[in-house]
Amino acid sequence: MKGKKKVLFSAQRQVARRRVAVWQRVLTIILLVCGAYLLCYRWESSVTARKNRELQQIAWQPAGEDADDKDSIKKPGDEAGDRKNAVQEENGAEKGETEENISEEMTGFEALLQINGDLKGWISIPGTVLSLPVVQGKDNTWYLSHDFYGKQDRHGTIFADCGADLSAGEPNLVLYGHHMRDGSMFGILKEYRGEEFYREHPSFFLYLSNEEREYEIMAVLRNDIFEGNGDSFQYYDYKKISDEETFEEYCRILLNNAIYDTGVEAQAGDELVTLCTCDYGSEDQRLLVVGRRKRKENPH
Repeated sequence: MKGKKKVLFSAQRQVARRRVAVWQRVLTIILLVCGAYLLCYRWESSVTARKNRELQQIAWQPAGEDADDKDSIKKPGDEAGDRKNAVQEENGAEKGETEENISEEMTGFEALLQINGDLKGWISIPGTVLSLPVVQGKDNTWYLSHDFYGKQDRHGTIFADCGADLSAGEPNLVLYGHHMRDGSMFGILKEYRGEEFYREHPSFFLYLSNEEREYEIMAVLRNDIFEGNGDSFQYYDYKKISDEETFEEYCRILLNNAIYDTGVEAQAGDELVTLCTCDYGSEDQRLLVVGRRKRKENPH
């Protein structure tokens, strides 16, 4: 009897050891896969950061210099509307570290247009890493997975809604961009969930081929877009606003749902830009940062 118990115990121990060995192999494989994914993501992020810096160099190159001169990166400027030069080191790009100098104008629009004919403008939040081209495709899907050069890239490109007319001055222009965890693209917008960040960055700029537009941030809010959601508005219902009543309705909804009060309001005749990105509260939640075009001061 004792011999049988001893054999049974030995067999159970061998089974247990085999199970442990199997789990060790499984965990090792999982760790290797996760490590490979993180390395791949880090590498892709560094490649995207380099491409973005190259585009910045082209867009904000000093007048009279070739686009291939990459000694500096031009970027829009201070609260007074001056454009500033931001030199971003690769290790500091995610932290938003900048070294600022003043530049006169965006000189590289035509050079960028030669690279991508879908170029419509350039968006920047001064003092942050967001300084990127804005394109407009034939649909709202292509640039979710392609970079400015037309190559496959999970970071995508900042793009305007395909049905918008940027040059005409839309009542509400919607711009889309991915919320990347490395802080690139529209990843910086998550910081606007905190009012302190808004106080430090109360406006953003949109540069077109022939003009500069400044937008004062009017509202920051979340929008649940899951199908059947009857308790919340859907931002995409207000992409094309054709009358004053609908515009005022949209503005009212924005202010009622805003995370905090910025003190900026809009009225019929104003132009809005809605920056839209994913919010990680749920896969069907969007973070909206809405800016109202800065009004010209009345000299009288």
